[in-house]
Amino acid sequence: MPIHVGVMVPSLNTVIEQEWHELAPTGVHVHLERIHVTQTDVCDDHGFAALYGQVTGGMAQSLERLGECRPDRIVLGMASVFYGGADGSKALVEDLQRHTDIELVAASHSLVTALREMGVERVGLLNPYQGLDDGQMERFFVESGFELTGAGGLPGTSIRDVPRTSVEDLVACLARLAETGPQAIVQVGANLGIVGLLESAEAWLGIPVLSSNATGLWAALRSCGREDRLYGYGRLWRDH
Repeated sequence: MPIHVGVMVPSLNTVIEQEWHELAPTGVHVHLERIHVTQTDVCDDHGFAALYGQVTGGMAQSLERLGECRPDRIVLGMASVFYGGADGSKALVEDLQRHTDIELVAASHSLVTALREMGVERVGLLNPYQGLDDGQMERFFVESGFELTGAGGLPGTSIRDVPRTSVEDLVACLARLAETGPQAIVQVGANLGIVGLLESAEAWLGIPVLSSNATGLWAALRSCGREDRLYGYGRLWRDH
């Protein structure tokens, strides 16, 4: 029987749809719902806070629209689910869950589940919104019980630059984070494409590299009882 997984992201996202279609195993159908935002040229933490407000304000309506196709799971793929620390993230998801009988899977909680399953305690964080999100991503992982060995951002100065990040810049950031001594590197930000780099990055770094997009789909399928093993996308999909 086919499995249908929906995902909600801000309307400016150009990455997760392609990555999910690449990852989806046979018999898995993915469905994207965009949360309309107008705050799209964000260059500082005030602009990012305004974007966060637009995303959270549009979640319930988008959830209702996506629920009309009755997917088996809905993944909350946006950065907003990391906000407010561990407790704030939990409260946001619980509030949204009251609007639907479809089980919700947050990207934030998916990463925590994956890290714990791998036995990881020390984490390096690749955050494309570093300097814009007022430390919200870092706070979430610390409050979730992980030691943050380092956090690295990207050269761009606006969220519009994120999906256009070069492979060279990604590799340089991963290398810098690896030098801080983590047991794994976590990449957040659904609009940063790194899925195609996971396997090679793990090979030369020698540690797991987790993408929020790939981990969200992994968690959704595992919660549906699917045990698909994918090769070429890192050890999470291959071994867990």
